[in-house]
Amino acid sequence: MDDLELYAGRWVATDERDRIVAVAFTAEAVERAGYSLFPKEHLRFYYITPQPPHLALPRDPLHLVFTLADDRPLWIVGGAVRDLILHRPLHDWDFTVAQGAAQLARRVADALGGAFYLLDPERDTARVILPDLSLDFAALRGATIEEDLRLRDFTLNALALTPQGELLDPTGGLDDLRARRLRQTSPRTFGDDPLRLLRAIRLAAQLHLRVEAATWQALRAAAPALRQVAAERVQEELRQIVALPAAGLAFRRMKESDLLAEALPPLATLSPAVWKATLTELAAVEATLAALEGNRPPAPLSPRLRSRWREGIAPLLPDLRRYLAEESETGLSRRHLVKWGLLLRPLPRPQVEALLERLRFARRTRRFLLALLEGDRHFDQLPAPPDRRRCYRFYRRAEEAAEAAALLGLGRALAHPTAVQERALTVASRLLRAGLRERDQVVRPPRLLDGRDLLALGLPSGPAVGRLLAELEEAQAAGEIADREEALAFVRRRLPPST
Repeated sequence: MDDLELYAGRWVATDERDRIVAVAFTAEAVERAGYSLFPKEHLRFYYITPQPPHLALPRDPLHLVFTLADDRPLWIVGGAVRDLILHRPLHDWDFTVAQGAAQLARRVADALGGAFYLLDPERDTARVILPDLSLDFAALRGATIEEDLRLRDFTLNALALTPQGELLDPTGGLDDLRARRLRQTSPRTFGDDPLRLLRAIRLAAQLHLRVEAATWQALRAAAPALRQVAAERVQEELRQIVALPAAGLAFRRMKESDLLAEALPPLATLSPAVWKATLTELAAVEATLAALEGNRPPAPLSPRLRSRWREGIAPLLPDLRRYLAEESETGLSRRHLVKWGLLLRPLPRPQVEALLERLRFARRTRRFLLALLEGDRHFDQLPAPPDRRRCYRFYRRAEEAAEAAALLGLGRALAHPTAVQERALTVASRLLRAGLRERDQVVRPPRLLDGRDLLALGLPSGPAVGRLLAELEEAQAAGEIADREEALAFVRRRLPPST
């Protein structure tokens, strides 16, 4: 968007390339002007705040929220204001309301056709969920909005905007943002809620901030207080850290601040060499996952092997993106579970199970991660390329996590020399093609015989029936059996002589 100071206090319309195409003094007037000039364009409308820093407030959903608030005092607060200043994409809006926050949230949900959730009746907080957007409403804490802001965690979150676009900044958050500095609002920050310890690490890594010296000292001193926080809340913050595009920086700071020992104790006991290798491989896995979203091979891949990536991996990208985007029942995408797998792989299985239980991961998520680690261990044992039988066995071992395990093995390899990269690329390409394009032939071939057929051939009822059916399926997957007649012949050759 152009220099916003030129449009201070006015409404603007922008086209799909973010160019300003119309200007007016009201939302209705800018909409009329925009569509009269560009009737077929998909236009967006913004109010430019009259005071520095001049921010572009989107008409949707703000105009409706402000209208429904009637005369009750209302402010945009916290991370939403911070992200507006940083020109970051906004998917979550936070509002503080002088009174009737939940009531306003219900009115907004009804008007927009969203889902309404009452989060805390006593504190009058509620949430509205829309596609790709959530709106949180909370009652004012304290007698004034300034008092409310001073109770928040960090100065960059202690910001508010009035509906007229006036910025409220009682703790100096704007200066801290400009200095790329994370600073606590008061010495009580971590004592009031120890989860803020992990939030500080996440925000610093996410927004590329340095932690102010006094805040860092307070954070380190308060690290043991994280034990007081419910496991579910710790898990949620850790999930957000792992989801960062460059999570390694956050984990380095967790280690330096002793928070790693409180949040993920087994990882804190790894030797320095293993920990360093884990973070190096994490960066390579992140580069691999990022490449799957784009159209270029990952940068760590050697130039000689980038053409192999285009031949083996690039044709599978649409299927891989769909697979990785699928979420568990707790909202963790497979993309993020791959990164969890990388972090957990140096640990023995009993420690992994205990840690996942301690953090209250859902049962299905725990199963996925354990299967992912099993597949990852098997990945390193496969020849390059694996034949159909070995592909089948790999998918049987790793189950729904097989594709994730193949990507984890490939991503890890990108942190190593070219020979390791080449082998992993060959193995992963074959495994992924088997799972995504040849599933009915190699991974789950259609059943040619069932238990009743085996009993009719004279096989006694019992465990042997299941074992023989499994052998038959594997032979199908290997390409040794193509039809029912061949399946019958296969079974007859394995029947005991007495039958």
